[in-house]
Amino acid sequence: VAEYVAVKKVRFDEETDDDRVLASFAHEVNLLNDLFHENVVEIIGFVEDTKEGIAWMLFAWEQNGNLREFVRSVDWELPERASLIHDVARGLYYLHDRNPPICHGDLKSLNILVNSGNRAVITDFGSARAICNAAREARGDRPMRMEQQLPPEDSMASFKAEVAPTGESITMTGPAWTIRWAAPELLEGRLPDLASDIWAFGWICWEIITGNFPFSNENNITIALRIVRGDIPDVRDNSQLQQMKALCSLMMECWRLDASKRPSIIQCRTMLSSLASSVPSSRHVNHLPSSRSCGLLYALGRMNYNNGRMKEARRYLEQSSEIAKSVGDEETNASSLYTLGELYHITDKYFRAERLYIEASNSYSRIAEWEGVGECFMALGAVYKIQREYSKMEDTYTKARDIYSKLGDRRGVAHFISGLGDVSYMRSEYSNAEDAYTEARDIYSEIGCQGGFTVSIRRLGGVYLMRGEYSEAEEAYTQARDICAQSGDQFSLAESVEGLGDVYRMQREYSKAESAYTEAREVRSRIGYQNGVAASIQRLGDVYQMRSEYSKAEDAYTEARDILSRTGRQRGVAESVQRLGEVYCMQSEYFKAEDAYNKARDIYSKIGDQLSYAEVAHQLGWVYLTRAEYSKAEDACIESRDTCSRIGNQLSFAQSVMGLGEVYSAQNKYAEAEGLYLMAQRIYTQIGDRHSLADVLWILGCLCQAQARYREAEQFVLESLAICSELGLEEYITECKKFLEEVRRLMAA
Repeated sequence: VAEYVAVKKVRFDEETDDDRVLASFAHEVNLLNDLFHENVVEIIGFVEDTKEGIAWMLFAWEQNGNLREFVRSVDWELPERASLIHDVARGLYYLHDRNPPICHGDLKSLNILVNSGNRAVITDFGSARAICNAAREARGDRPMRMEQQLPPEDSMASFKAEVAPTGESITMTGPAWTIRWAAPELLEGRLPDLASDIWAFGWICWEIITGNFPFSNENNITIALRIVRGDIPDVRDNSQLQQMKALCSLMMECWRLDASKRPSIIQCRTMLSSLASSVPSSRHVNHLPSSRSCGLLYALGRMNYNNGRMKEARRYLEQSSEIAKSVGDEETNASSLYTLGELYHITDKYFRAERLYIEASNSYSRIAEWEGVGECFMALGAVYKIQREYSKMEDTYTKARDIYSKLGDRRGVAHFISGLGDVSYMRSEYSNAEDAYTEARDIYSEIGCQGGFTVSIRRLGGVYLMRGEYSEAEEAYTQARDICAQSGDQFSLAESVEGLGDVYRMQREYSKAESAYTEAREVRSRIGYQNGVAASIQRLGDVYQMRSEYSKAEDAYTEARDILSRTGRQRGVAESVQRLGEVYCMQSEYFKAEDAYNKARDIYSKIGDQLSYAEVAHQLGWVYLTRAEYSKAEDACIESRDTCSRIGNQLSFAQSVMGLGEVYSAQNKYAEAEGLYLMAQRIYTQIGDRHSLADVLWILGCLCQAQARYREAEQFVLESLAICSELGLEEYITECKKFLEEVRRLMAA
């Protein structure tokens, strides 16, 4: 059977250095012979005719030409272009992950082909070499020791560009080099390495999206000057790239002048993991297959979802699901329904999210895609978690566990265990939560699931934070941050840094907290995660509020509210409005606070968030208390207490009981107040909330002092002092000591 092949022809004769040319030929053949990957060119064989002075390498025929020609041939959709980026990243990962790693050395769009399946394939390994001691290279050490299997010396001779002291001219020496894709260190005369491949990969991403060469309108001299100066095009000026914030961030990282600070290809792939893609469709065919069309629509929906454009995302996903159903493509239908569920989930439309997750699980079931069914059950559990429907939450997690156990899917089992930890955490059962998160962490570690491992560490940090174990919390969040920084997971990096900010804020280290929240906001802004940006701004507002910078706090909460209103995140809007109410309270603007709390409560009621509804009712009770409207205050606190009791949240129940105790204390109903405070004390002791336990012991001491029960007052505050000393709460320690001095003076009188 006839088969098309591609031929690379090499000529050597009396006018050439036979040994050098043959050595180069042999090097490339030997290197390619060991490579086998769908995104790396396949060598079929070679032929050498020394008599005629000719040698040929035979390759599989890739009919769509090179990458540059392909991306300019049709106005491809962004997910189709993203598919080519993923292809190149996979091929480069295969090369860099070998032992020893292989540096391509001349990566550019002209050296990447597109096969009949519209997949990108890396070719032309004439400049490639194996690199030893990759660990040293990762640290940026130079020079590198090369593997003995190298191209001939002449082919490795370095290009060099010397800039005049004035910076206005440049002298280039050495053999011709593909300067448009050349990293700055290559222009200094260094040899290509893995980091220079990464620089070139950034430009390949640029070409795939824009269809343009790097520095397309510049000559070699100008290009070299711009490269050594770090004068790189601003990706923010490109409208298409602005729809792919994570890719923009990655490209800028690839173009760092300091080679040691560029990401590894593993980190690049992590940063690209959220980039939705669809294999390019063959446009020359008279009709576009529906199955391919629904896949592209799904990818467009996913891309818009990732960028917070929910209206466009919903339109694409609904179209994708409709077409997939019509052609019997259950997998794409299930994926579309699942992502629609996520969309409604994050916009607080929980009933619709629940329905869509159930539909998606049914679709996955019809094709026996049990892993997908398990993911749907886990997503359903997350919906029930927000609604504080703990029995439903446990039931769906148990269904997920049964599926994962049958599949032998340890990663899925770890997800289930982590979900149980969430149930315990939401119920303020911190010891149980710690046990679950620790078990999940250990499984993730054993199976090498770095993402799950990091999330487990971060959740353990949350447990330690709630128990006032600040040193342990800081250590957990720092570990998670460092892992994410190394892996390139920007989303989790922001979460971890924000967790550190929470630790600092709880310890009243407000400057450090502000720095952490600002860093988290910047990371989220880079990747285009607007809901996350708003969350960071909210926390900055918390810092300003704690520092009594009320104007700055109000501005921050207002900005967060407006962002979340645009993205349709109603729960976030309510949280921002609730925080505005707190700012107004701090400034004794109680009527404005009441209005804000009522607005927040209405939103929470509408979206079914019972716990947040109860918290706002508690805050309204405090507003009424300050205005001496005791009946209203009592009603609000009782409503809060009963709601918390109904949903089984121990921590919030204790807080609402404390609020009701304050109402009775203000009316000198000391017996009723004391009974409530003692109830709160028992709950805080049971759930291990040391910080809140110290607070209630202090209040009990004050209550006893008001009734001249000085000995009991002393005992309560001594217990509070011991906890504050254990937690390192210096300000509280000082207050406790002053109180004890006063009580002992009264006892001695």
